[in-house]
Amino acid sequence: MDKKIVTKESLADWQNTAYYDNDLHLYFEDTYGRWNWTEIYREGVSVCNLMFDYEIEEDSPLESVFAAVAAQAAYGAFSAVAQAIGTDRHYLMGAIEDYYENKDESLPALGYDGLRSAIEEEQKMSDDFEK
Repeated sequence: MDKKIVTKESLADWQNTAYYDNDLHLYFEDTYGRWNWTEIYREGVSVCNLMFDYEIEEDSPLESVFAAVAAQAAYGAFSAVAQAIGTDRHYLMGAIEDYYENKDESLPALGYDGLRSAIEEEQKMSDDFEK
């Protein structure tokens, strides 16, 4: 079975699509495919403008709603993983920051031990900063 490709242009015709909610999900997951919440919220604003023939202004309260929702979705995911591995979200985020912010770069895998070391390093830097 071929996977459906959803384009930004096809989203503009959302009123003639029975499954526009699924199309939005497919677009953001597969077609757009970014990881960083700031890139995602900006694309969300762009898609909203296209779908509803509306112009959400940069730095407006409405744009801030998109930013806050995308940020909390990311932070919630980080928090869940951090809790599962027994660390603080901030340490985890610091440990994988290069991966999260540079999706297009081919960075070497940390592995479990490398991730543990990177988290411990983040915690040490935080502790040293607070002294």
